[in-house]
Amino acid sequence: MKKIGFWGSIASILGLAIGVYSMQAASNSQEINGNKNHVINENNGTININQGGDSYGASKAYILRNQSSGAVLVVAKPEVTAAMDKDSHVCMAPAGTEIVLTGKKASHSGIDMWRQVKITSGECTGKTGWASIENISYQ
Repeated sequence: MKKIGFWGSIASILGLAIGVYSMQAASNSQEINGNKNHVINENNGTININQGGDSYGASKAYILRNQSSGAVLVVAKPEVTAAMDKDSHVCMAPAGTEIVLTGKKASHSGIDMWRQVKITSGECTGKTGWASIENISYQ
């Protein structure tokens, strides 16, 4: 029993040492202008800062946003060719335009690609059309 107690103590001490060492290795210490900063994790992406008033009452909404150009073309029919037909253009909505999903969906070649939307803000307010699901974001 004395041998088991001895080896158990050694194992606990080694486990503690390994745990402390791995935490130090993961926290990447960097020295900038003489100050030591510990980086725990990195964050890449967009950060939105609300500087206006009370944000508790604000509800989240769906918005239109095109990752490549910003503006989103809303069309009258859920077809890829509608982008080429000027008569099928409902609105060119700027990025951040708020929308409401109507619940209607459409697919192309068996892939779910379209949602019918009603625009609730901006110059296209009140218009209804189809937008590609890749251009619909939840804010």
